[in-house]
Amino acid sequence: MGDDEDDRPRRGNLLFSGSTEVEGHTEVEIHVIDALASLIDALPRVSLSSEPIRKPWDAGGNNHDGEGDSNGDSANTPARKRMKPEQRFGINVDKMVDTAHAELCRAWKGPWLTARSMDKVHVRQDKIGSETTPWADLEAAQSHDETGMIHKFVFNNSEQEYDVDRVTLAPRSGFLITNLLRSQLQLPEGWIGVVEHARQHPASLVLVDPPYPNMSASRLQQGKREAYRTVDDLYDLWKMVPAVETLIGQDTLVGCWVTNHAKVQAFVLEKLFDAWKLQHLGQLVWVKVTSGDAAEGGGQLVVPLQNRAGRKPYEILLLGRRRPSADENKGKEKGAMVHMVAGSVPLDHSRKPDVTGAYVLGPMLPKERPLNVYDIFGRTALRGPVSNSARDQKGVEGHTAGSFVSIGNQACLFNEIV
Repeated sequence: MGDDEDDRPRRGNLLFSGSTEVEGHTEVEIHVIDALASLIDALPRVSLSSEPIRKPWDAGGNNHDGEGDSNGDSANTPARKRMKPEQRFGINVDKMVDTAHAELCRAWKGPWLTARSMDKVHVRQDKIGSETTPWADLEAAQSHDETGMIHKFVFNNSEQEYDVDRVTLAPRSGFLITNLLRSQLQLPEGWIGVVEHARQHPASLVLVDPPYPNMSASRLQQGKREAYRTVDDLYDLWKMVPAVETLIGQDTLVGCWVTNHAKVQAFVLEKLFDAWKLQHLGQLVWVKVTSGDAAEGGGQLVVPLQNRAGRKPYEILLLGRRRPSADENKGKEKGAMVHMVAGSVPLDHSRKPDVTGAYVLGPMLPKERPLNVYDIFGRTALRGPVSNSARDQKGVEGHTAGSFVSIGNQACLFNEIV
């Protein structure tokens, strides 16, 4: 990568694996990117056995994964058979992860780092006054807005960093601190600022990281800076549907993080994606590995693929795009499902890696215009991305640089100067 590569925070080393389906097999091409963003030569192709499996909704049924019917428990409704992962995703995820990780360990012998590399780190010299509201109190402060930032869309439309209260914003990044689950009948407070920004900067990528019900995570995170509230019921997340829909255009790529629970995956694919009129394109699997030198255990899965607790060393980002109309789809063959693997050392609990880069989701994003990212339930406002085509054209980067907007109760939590 050249010197003009953006300097957004990196999540340590990154394994990337892209794949397509060919005659019942999945061809996986693996690349390794280190913490300083230097690229190692592409590794040989490996092949995974994966029989193409028809999706349940292709057969005209409304198969809801999980117990009971889609609206909740019903004594009169028999439990439907739970789909296996390969039925939902068209591939055995565990096997794909195992194969990709084995290739990574053979190819990469360097250290795996947790530190984020940033060329410039801005630190305010003035002391923070006592009138500044701590982030732990932000949600409680929404009713009286002690910070002056809540429910107000803030955007740094420049190539320089600047400070807002205790927050440092990278170039072309912005945020809106608001409650995304306020009501299904009302858009979140301050949303008009996001809509106006989206008119000038249409979404190339909408990332959604919902606070799924998770009592154990809530208990473990109590009192920690990175703690966040989770919903009590999965269907509480339905309140965000109208707001997110205002950002989705015909060519917008939507990525929704899911847990490894079958009911959550079914809810996203069969409920949220359907409400947003999205076609399931595939998934990115983020593999979590240990830090340190490879010789000392670095780069290993944080937990074994098979363990008694049933935990998985990966999380899945489901990918979708607006379904084409009947006329647009006429005469076209259905595209192959996309299966990708990205691996890195995890940071704090539930903090996801930056997937907007050219070696991850970049090839799936629109090329003819700037890349604009909207992170729903985000907690970090990253630097606005620059498209691949922009980097190739000398002197036009400023005209094609995109934006990054983080939205949620903790939209700029990790931009805070502490």
